[in-house]
Amino acid sequence: MGGVRSAPSPVELLAHQEVLIKTLEAVKALPAPLGETVHLRFYQGLSLREVARCQGVSVEAVKHRLRRSLQ
Repeated sequence: MGGVRSAPSPVELLAHQEVLIKTLEAVKALPAPLGETVHLRFYQGLSLREVARCQGVSVEAVKHRLRRSLQ
């Protein structure tokens, strides 16, 4: 609890990098509206309302797109 955390090992860094690459590839493979929604929400950190405003859709549409992108 609250102890000093050691730096990640090279194996841990590589595993993390592989997960990031696979995640980015999966987002890029999504149809454009879904991929854009995921990018704005999780990579740009926008709120649901902000994503909806950027895309010209309702907050419910953004929620639906996010649910679909996770399937």
